[in-house]
Amino acid sequence: MINEYLDHTPRWRRATSAGMLRRPTGNSPRSDAQGAIRHYYVVVEHAGPDGFRIRFPERPGITSPAMTVRHIVAQAQDALALMMRNSAADLPRSIEDGAEPPTNLNNYADTLVVVIPFERMLAAKMA
Repeated sequence: MINEYLDHTPRWRRATSAGMLRRPTGNSPRSDAQGAIRHYYVVVEHAGPDGFRIRFPERPGITSPAMTVRHIVAQAQDALALMMRNSAADLPRSIEDGAEPPTNLNNYADTLVVVIPFERMLAAKMA
């Protein structure tokens, strides 16, 4: 018998006498529905006392500042939302669309590669 209080396996994945339960579809933020959360690579550079500079490797002209480490994700998400507002600019490829982590970081100094979650539907509602 499975102790439900000690078992951290999702309920839909636990074996039952009738077999496996079906995984729920369409109610997860990771579903493939429009507006699903996508993940993007950004390169974060230390900019001295001014904080950090956020750069998108596939869109070299787009940067965003962040004063502290805690602001990096929010500032990168704001930059992605601003890209969506401009019809001429398109978003960089997401990890789900096949983007690979940047490997050539020679043009950057004191770098950190960060994965940024971004929900397109939420950004479209805000625009």
